[in-house]
Amino acid sequence: MFEKKKVALLVIATNKYTQFVPPLYKSVKKHFLVNHDVKVVVFTDGDVPENESIIKIHQEHLEWPYSTMFRFKIFNKSADLLKDFDYLFYIDADTLIVDDINEDILGDLVGVRHCGFYNGGGTFENNPKSVFYVKPSDPKQHKYYFGGGFSGGKSDKYLELSSWCEKMIDEDLKNNIVPIFHDETSINLYFLYNEPSIILDPSYHYPQGNIEYFKSRWKPYDFSPKILLLDKNHNEIRK
Repeated sequence: MFEKKKVALLVIATNKYTQFVPPLYKSVKKHFLVNHDVKVVVFTDGDVPENESIIKIHQEHLEWPYSTMFRFKIFNKSADLLKDFDYLFYIDADTLIVDDINEDILGDLVGVRHCGFYNGGGTFENNPKSVFYVKPSDPKQHKYYFGGGFSGGKSDKYLELSSWCEKMIDEDLKNNIVPIFHDETSINLYFLYNEPSIILDPSYHYPQGNIEYFKSRWKPYDFSPKILLLDKNHNEIRK
């Protein structure tokens, strides 16, 4: 018998990022785990409507890079709410879901291969003083590199990840160190030693811009988009 799951899709959308919420929400309703009870949990300081499928949580806008670096701190503040879901997934606000995403993403921990490093490589932390430092000689470094724009898992497993990432980022900041790619740096170290049970391909991390460049890096493989990373002016949108 089919068992409907309670799923929270976490979105952080403050300041100018609120403009992305309506189209993202529309794409979620059309394509994301449509046979399950999905709530979109929006952390925002903007005028985002609430309805039976949207839970709005007030979040002040944080200047770059804290807007991404404190992602897990934001989640952890709402752990009492989030722990009541069966699954938690995070998705970047500036994305669109353009094809059906179904039950095959439901696992203990879920990560997506970074679109720029599908055939190897990655931007692991290179500062030896950072808690996230990964030696270039570490063979695990060359297995997978994960994108930060989509991840998830069972609620208890994802909250464990979230708590660990917050703690480790705070440790670096106490030493005046900013992780090289903020939340993505932290999640990659966690996944390095806690490999996701479900590893998604770049269909779930599919760039809208410069796609021929990325396709050349995927050869001999090719992918069709499920989650589209919208092309935009990062500097303008972060102001």
